[in-house]
Amino acid sequence: MRHIESNCVCLCPARIARGLFLATGAMVLLGLGADLVFLSDPRNPLILLAMELFNPDREMNIFSWYNTGLLLLNGVFLFVVAALWRRNDRMLARGLTLLGGLFLLMSLDEMVSIHERVGRELGMLLLGREVVYLWLFPAAVVVVITVAILLPMLWRMPRRVMTIMGISGVVYLLGAMGMEAFGWHLIESRGQWGIDYLFSTWVEESLEITGLTIFLFAQTLAGAASGHSLVFGSRVALRLEPQAASAPSRQGQPPK
Repeated sequence: MRHIESNCVCLCPARIARGLFLATGAMVLLGLGADLVFLSDPRNPLILLAMELFNPDREMNIFSWYNTGLLLLNGVFLFVVAALWRRNDRMLARGLTLLGGLFLLMSLDEMVSIHERVGRELGMLLLGREVVYLWLFPAAVVVVITVAILLPMLWRMPRRVMTIMGISGVVYLLGAMGMEAFGWHLIESRGQWGIDYLFSTWVEESLEITGLTIFLFAQTLAGAASGHSLVFGSRVALRLEPQAASAPSRQGQPPK
């Protein structure tokens, strides 16, 4: 971040990306370290506390907080990018706003584990026992419906931005649903968790925060491609530097 004028704050996508990926990389390594420490069966209370704080398979710890924070930050930033694009393309801005709302709901779900509660209730209703992973089936339906509604709106984004967003979505879903399904298979086939399940949860959560980080970077490029500043009041403006995202839009019109 750097101040270009007294009343304008300019953000550079490359610098934002560097900071985001460093933070996410550190969190991934800390999660792996927590799993390795768990396998060593430590007795030191401080080591046990550190393990609990960064264990990817635990709720209400630093790793979970980071995941929730990324979802929340993505949601808020989507509203900002929607505001930047509103003068250029109202339909695109509408799609970004809807997606921002979805991300806020996802951050709430990550914090209070609504999807796991849905899975348990479905398990009791359909199978007579709690099966947490059954949430995957309604979630898959929601994903398909969301893509069908939002893709025509978001397809108006610059090609580079759409490509990076697509990659981020694949990475995130590979973790959130793909590795979750794999973990379900491991539990159901053995009746209990093992080392492979432990590391599958680390891969799952690491893919999630990596996908969210890539998506946030894509948003900085999208905001820069709009060519506009977001003004707060009469003196403070936020602008994303366009040099890292000057690709033409799909409509063949350069940013205004």
